Amino acid sequence: MPERACQGCTRQAEWGCHSKPPIPIIFDDVELDRCPRRPFLDDPVWFDSIYTAHGYLQKGMLPIAGTYLDLPNKLNTAFKVIDSAVHFAEEEDKKKQASMSNTPHHAPAKKHGPPPGFKVAR
Repeated sequence: MPERACQGCTRQAEWGCHSKPPIPIIFDDVELDRCPRRPFLDDPVWFDSIYTAHGYLQKGMLPIAGTYLDLPNKLNTAFKVIDSAVHFAEEEDKKKQASMSNTPHHAPAKKHGPPPGFKVAR
């Protein structure tokens, strides 16, 4: 999904930013009746706590007392979604780096002087 700048946007009604859009939004093959970013915008503190808990889990610490199996199913699902997104982003970075390593690192030197066909008025 492309990044969207909400400030000054004239298509917020169409994209379901503040209310149900006139037509459903298809996102990852799922039909939505709101912008997929709306939950994050509505409750950023909750999402921050999920990302923080995921960071602790990556360091080997559980966000609640008990074992991994004691975690709520919704929290496990959120962690899986985050892991999947991180894996996807890492794969995209690897592809980008591989394509950059196949191209020359230095652009050819530019010739100094006027461009071809340029005539100096005298």
